[in-house]
Amino acid sequence: MKHIKAGGTHKRKFNHPTDKKAIGLWDKAYNNFAKGSKGSRFKNTMTHTVKYGGGAKKRTMCLVTSSLTIGKGNSYVGRKGIITAYWVKGHVGWKGCNNKDFN
Repeated sequence: MKHIKAGGTHKRKFNHPTDKKAIGLWDKAYNNFAKGSKGSRFKNTMTHTVKYGGGAKKRTMCLVTSSLTIGKGNSYVGRKGIITAYWVKGHVGWKGCNNKDFN
């Protein structure tokens, strides 16, 4: 959550919402299994998307998760989970979330 609140790697707070509505969209993106809505850019990560709005206000919520674990053996605490979440302009599939102009 700290990474998202900071605006991600590029400090773009305007497209990294953390309010209740945004968190609900993270859940919808995670559970969206429509064709083209999920994919993996890097090993051990998955990008999930959900389209929102219409007309000139079309945008897509991109959610990036990690399957890596935290801790080993007795110190195992679980998976890393959500890495970041952000808006991109337009309705795009997971590949559209990788555009450096957006995230």
